[in-house]
Amino acid sequence: RRRQTFSKGLMRCSAPNFFFSAAAAILFAALLATSFLTPTAAAADTDVMSSDSASPTPGVLYIQGEGSLTVAYDKAKVRVSITCKSMGINTASLAQASNSETVSAFMTALADELNIGKQQLKTEHMNLNPLREYKDRKSYVIGYQASITLCIDVSTEDKTLVPQIHALASRFEADQVEVNVQGAQAYVSEAKQKDNFVELFERTMEDARFKAELYARGAGRALGKVLVMSDRPIQVQNISPQPRPMAKAMRMSARGAGDAEMASVAHMEMEMPLGEGQKLSKVIHLQYELL
Repeated sequence: RRRQTFSKGLMRCSAPNFFFSAAAAILFAALLATSFLTPTAAAADTDVMSSDSASPTPGVLYIQGEGSLTVAYDKAKVRVSITCKSMGINTASLAQASNSETVSAFMTALADELNIGKQQLKTEHMNLNPLREYKDRKSYVIGYQASITLCIDVSTEDKTLVPQIHALASRFEADQVEVNVQGAQAYVSEAKQKDNFVELFERTMEDARFKAELYARGAGRALGKVLVMSDRPIQVQNISPQPRPMAKAMRMSARGAGDAEMASVAHMEMEMPLGEGQKLSKVIHLQYELL
């Protein structure tokens, strides 16, 4: 009887548990199925959103802008070298004294006759060298030579000024005195470069913008703002030949001509050929944003 009672109790307790376990199994299966289906649906939603809001990643474009401008010369540098010689072993001081006197006289003539003041003159070289004679495989000092080189900075507004300097220098040729005019170098002053800087900069930026728009259009992108800009100093390039030195020809004329003939040469109003001018160039490096 006890065994039958126990079996009946067990059946009464096991029935509800069985139904509960079955329900739990069904619920677990449903959750498991949902977990497999949800990522796929989410991925589908993500693909739809990506296709609707797709846009290219912003890029970067590096461009070098180049600009140039030809400016007429406004200045010229003329270098005059005056050398004085003295013969004798102990005559170094004599050569120096003669050289100083000749240079001083030449500077005075520049101021009086051509209105070229000391502020336009600069001493570049001062040399004193012995004069040697070689005999029987030996070197002997027979004298000295002293030389001073002046740099004369003048305006090119009066194109006859440089030829007048040549003519004036030739008048100081004498025994034991040699004067050489080492040509003339025309250039554009810093003041005039600054006056033309704005136009040069605008040309450079225009070139950079043109290239940037062209490259962006070729890449199928829109050109954005400038992100970085770097600068370099103005580069100078001469684009015309230097005038030929006339010192030797003028000296030959001076040696064979008197004061009257020199005066007639001065009245010829020779002009210094300056050429087209000086080319100023500028480079700007830019980094643009590509949209």
